[in-house]
Amino acid sequence: MEIYNFSISGEPYEVKITAIKKRRAEVEVNGRKYVLDIDEMGYHPPVIPPVSIHPSPQPSGTQIATPQHDPVMPSGSGKIKAPMPGQIIKTLVNEGDPVSNGDTIFIMESMNMENSIKTTIDGKIKKILVKPGDQVTEEQDLAEISSQE
Repeated sequence: MEIYNFSISGEPYEVKITAIKKRRAEVEVNGRKYVLDIDEMGYHPPVIPPVSIHPSPQPSGTQIATPQHDPVMPSGSGKIKAPMPGQIIKTLVNEGDPVSNGDTIFIMESMNMENSIKTTIDGKIKKILVKPGDQVTEEQDLAEISSQE
């Protein structure tokens, strides 16, 4: 196991390389584990897990309309969940705002780094469940999105 100490913007980070297998490295940064993909030029930095969207259950007999726009872009209802524990710094949308796949909804601080929390579906912000300054846990609901109709 190799251990490195880094300082980024004055903040100390202890990085332990626990395993390297082919083009993957398992590392631990300040006690949190990450898997890195290695390419010919070096390595990719730790990737923040994507926001998970959990579709709202549909009442029996309800049909879900197929989006009329790009079929790759999902549309519908769901919840935006925190991908990790942290603190909400900024809310970039209001209830009733339309959002598209990839739009940043919140800025969250975790491990002294700012992270953009994005939506992966098209829709309208139905309800914002947190405010700046709130501490959130991993998988906590942050907002609800409804279909744009």
